Amino acid sequence: MQEDPFVVAARVSPTNVGFLLNARQVACAFGYLSVPEFAEQTARTFATMRRMQHYRGHLLNWYDTRTLQPLPPLFVSSVDSGNLAASLWTLQQGCEALLNQPIVGPQMAEGFLDHLRTLDDFGAFARRLLSKLEQRSLTDDWVRMLLKFPEAALDRIATNADPQHSTDIKWFAKSAKTRLHELRRAIARFTPWMLPDFADLRKDAALALPGTNVALKDLPDALTKLEARLQKAIDADSEKNKDHSALLDRLLSLVSGARMDCVNLIQELQALAADAERNVAEMDFSFLWSPRRKLLSIGFESEKKTKSRRTRGSCWRARIPLIAVGLYCFPGLARCLNI
Repeated sequence: MQEDPFVVAARVSPTNVGFLLNARQVACAFGYLSVPEFAEQTARTFATMRRMQHYRGHLLNWYDTRTLQPLPPLFVSSVDSGNLAASLWTLQQGCEALLNQPIVGPQMAEGFLDHLRTLDDFGAFARRLLSKLEQRSLTDDWVRMLLKFPEAALDRIATNADPQHSTDIKWFAKSAKTRLHELRRAIARFTPWMLPDFADLRKDAALALPGTNVALKDLPDALTKLEARLQKAIDADSEKNKDHSALLDRLLSLVSGARMDCVNLIQELQALAADAERNVAEMDFSFLWSPRRKLLSIGFESEKKTKSRRTRGSCWRARIPLIAVGLYCFPGLARCLNI
């Protein structure tokens, strides 16, 4: 956003790109994006970054978002590149951390409820009902609560929106509906035993259906073992209870597909982490360094092949992202520095 005049500016900097990548991580942690959405959108951003002109591994200072062409002067900014490097390292660790977390977690309920809280602020959602949903979200029943939530209620909210806040109400109602769709999609693709259709099977101790706390990296193995248990149950039950066997067959089919989807998602996150690390490794800071002054230049104009002589006034801005990365990667450093 450009403040003066107030418009959407059709330009983007390396710092903006880094903040976009990290903002998606936060959205995922808050339940505003599912892990598959995060992975897909981040991969698209990396694909766009590869189409943008670079200089010695650095993105240039500004690009036109409509054409992806760099805006003159073609300048490599130490500050912007430092910010982007910090964001990429944070993204790398975030992608790796997602592998150690369940793909469907309570944050998805909290993200959905945040939309309802905003609708409540606009007077478009009943506070009493919101309180009940908030209480249930803190129990083990939160998945069932979301899966049973009537989408038609959100459609009615959008249709009957107060004209004074109509645009905002419709946006939050539509976004809340999207959160429900993405939750149901994630469960069907990766943890299908959590679907309401298989509630009776969850009571069967012999099947030992997994819980909701299986880490993504462990899901393929858990699904392989579940396939074997389901097949064994089908073989033993096929002549006794055809309805029960049909339910087992249906879950087995979903579990088989879920295992492949899990493997693909794990590989996508690992590839994103590797892309983030590679993008930083390709940034050559040596031509920005002043050995005599032991400072980074504020930047380099690539067309003129000239390095900015400004260092002293801005050197700390250029160092701050690198210090932040150091503190993030080495928590003990903060204690040593007493900060």
